[in-house]
Amino acid sequence: MDGSVDFDRNWTEYSDGFGTLDTEFYLGNQALHEISGDRNFELRIELTDQLGEYRYAKYSQFSVDSPETLYKLTITGYTGNASDSLGPHSGFKFSTYDMDNDAYEGFNCASFGQSGWWYVSCGLSNLNGLYGIVGYQGLTWYYWNNTFSHVMSSTRMMMRLKEH
Repeated sequence: MDGSVDFDRNWTEYSDGFGTLDTEFYLGNQALHEISGDRNFELRIELTDQLGEYRYAKYSQFSVDSPETLYKLTITGYTGNASDSLGPHSGFKFSTYDMDNDAYEGFNCASFGQSGWWYVSCGLSNLNGLYGIVGYQGLTWYYWNNTFSHVMSSTRMMMRLKEH
């Protein structure tokens, strides 16, 4: 939202959560797992770029698995107008600079991206990236315009229990 919170954190901090609810924060992977792990949740991601353009991505199925699976992400059922830059990350484990779980052997995407995320081989999205930075290390949503050189000014991820 404003770059006031550093998202380049270690595994424990991402597990526990950090930041301030009224500005920037990360809920924490353990809380995400406890809330979404065995329930039917959807996820909505809202993105705004530096020019004020707003887009969203909605996923009909969202869950974060247990710490034993390294908080594996499951996400399917994309709709929206932002294009699907998170769906390809489904099935991947969470990575931080001190816990390299990405699919890029010999290279730590979290260390390079300066944030924790469900990296594939560094991947198509990184919503915990550096605020105001152009390129892969910034707030990345690749399919916004098929490049890593687009600057996002704010991102928000919201989950909701689906009605039966």
